[in-house]
Amino acid sequence: MIPVDSKTYHLLYTDEFGDDVGLDEVQLLDPPLKERIPDLLALLDSPDQFISYQAMLILSAWGNDSGIYFLDSIIDDEKIHESGFELHRITDEDNVYDELAYATYF
Repeated sequence: MIPVDSKTYHLLYTDEFGDDVGLDEVQLLDPPLKERIPDLLALLDSPDQFISYQAMLILSAWGNDSGIYFLDSIIDDEKIHESGFELHRITDEDNVYDELAYATYF
């Protein structure tokens, strides 16, 4: 669990006003918050794979090339479906590819 008062939490889950909006809403911010991009890029190298994954979702949704390259690399690695990052709330099936498609749709 990411501490609520951490910089990582702020980057991944808050809007431009600092309000908690969640990852999905951060992906939808328009225009993207350019001041966050360097820090989100740094999170791609996080030892916590889930944090890297979430940073990649935001960067990809914002059309950032590095985020999209990271997305491409984790798909090529073929281990993303074993991550358990996006389990369906009812069936417990892995929805990670749905979330990746959703991020690139933006």
